[in-house]
Amino acid sequence: GDNTSMNTMFTYPFGGDFTIKLKATSDQGCKDSFVKNITIKRPPNADITVQNTCINSPVHLVNTSTLGDSPVKQTIWSFGDGTLSFDSDTATHIYYSADTFYVTLKLIDSSSCVDSIRKLVVVDSSVMNSYTLSLGNQFFEGQSNIATVTGDFISVFWSDSTVDATKTITQAGYYSYVVTSATGCIASQQFTVSTIERPTELVPANDFLT
Repeated sequence: GDNTSMNTMFTYPFGGDFTIKLKATSDQGCKDSFVKNITIKRPPNADITVQNTCINSPVHLVNTSTLGDSPVKQTIWSFGDGTLSFDSDTATHIYYSADTFYVTLKLIDSSSCVDSIRKLVVVDSSVMNSYTLSLGNQFFEGQSNIATVTGDFISVFWSDSTVDATKTITQAGYYSYVVTSATGCIASQQFTVSTIERPTELVPANDFLT
């Protein structure tokens, strides 16, 4: 482009080799010119893959950027909670509060070209869940103890591979389950139940006299 200002600034929309020509004319009509060839480097194109996560759970952020004409010399991750990381490919971070955070990736290459990108990460709270046992943690042999899981989840998976929120327990042992929320948060619980023999039924003494 052309510019008639004494000092000027121009932004090249793409990389390549360009020729800059300066023409000057004095108030007396004297003219001179200067030509210089320059090379504009293509900057890196920053991009990241993010995923929503839960508090206290690691989230993996993947650097999917493409290189420009020069190698990247510095990679800076900003997680939106005041912390930074300088891992080049994949950054792992843990959030300790439920909120929305902007993750920023900044790239600086060896030609001092800079590019950055910002994406939103939603941090959910842990999956709320609890269980009840209809007969408590100890019951008589032969009885059915009903375990019921309730909470804010979309699926439940027991250690014996059953997937119902209600489970019938007839034997003593160790039981555990994992629940998953709609945002992918996972939580688990475990408990132990035991059984006792039924008491022997006593026959009234007067029955022997009849």
